[in-house]
Amino acid sequence: PEQIAGRAGAIRVVRRDVDYLIVSFYLPPDPSRKNNRECVNLVLEWIVKLCSRMPNRCVIVFACDANGRLGWYQDGEGADPWVGTCEPEYENFNGSKLRNMLVDLELVAVNTHLGGGHTFFGPRSASRVDYCGISVNPFLKGAVKSCFINMEAGDKLQVIKMNAKRDHRPLCLMF
Repeated sequence: PEQIAGRAGAIRVVRRDVDYLIVSFYLPPDPSRKNNRECVNLVLEWIVKLCSRMPNRCVIVFACDANGRLGWYQDGEGADPWVGTCEPEYENFNGSKLRNMLVDLELVAVNTHLGGGHTFFGPRSASRVDYCGISVNPFLKGAVKSCFINMEAGDKLQVIKMNAKRDHRPLCLMF
């Protein structure tokens, strides 16, 4: 849809032995603005509609800059297996909406289980706001061997030229 153009995309790879839907998306960072909250909802609704049309054999893989924090509900509870207990943070608006999508689509945010560390480095702090994941059944069967931040690639891709880490670092899954 035009309202979310440039914020989400997907590609499906189908062969006799493989059926993957690979989804990438970006959520706006400031949920205090009404239009940003609406955009978050539109992006996630589009993803849910798209993924819900896939056959059961299709494995969904996602990568996102959610500008969200995942780990604990506001009441302090987790929601394993969708969101793990590794490096948890209190959820913000985007994190809560992302969690709901994960539960609805039975997806696992892998870096909340296997770690990896901070994915964004700002001028004063670092945080985990990017996530990657996979359908729950392949995850539970051990399809993902590791999750890591590619710091070397991040150094090369860094927009702001300085010695300190700045900007996002690529989050990788190894299958």
